Amino acid sequence: MTTTFTDEEISSLFDPAPPPSYATASTPHLNKLVAVPQVKPSFDAPFIRAYPPYLQECGISVEDWMDFCDGLNIAMIGSPPLAVADKVGMVVGFVPNQWTMLASIAIQGTH
Repeated sequence: MTTTFTDEEISSLFDPAPPPSYATASTPHLNKLVAVPQVKPSFDAPFIRAYPPYLQECGISVEDWMDFCDGLNIAMIGSPPLAVADKVGMVVGFVPNQWTMLASIAIQGTH
């Protein structure tokens, strides 16, 4: 499953925004880790767009969080040439020869 973004969506994520205003010690800190799970266990699978409600206590809006998730998904989209190389590496690994198996491991280990 590959997610496709339009040029407008990509440019809106990377347009310069005003820097955030950092408050002094009155800004609450997260006491928990924030896990961003992927849709499936794959190195280039997209991340789930879910908003943890306790982020609101720290001043992180739903819109800001979704922008972060979208940017993360754009950054993690697999390169089509690397996906082809990965599949070739898997096929080459089935050839019963030590050199082709080593080549397969080298190809699949590059990403």
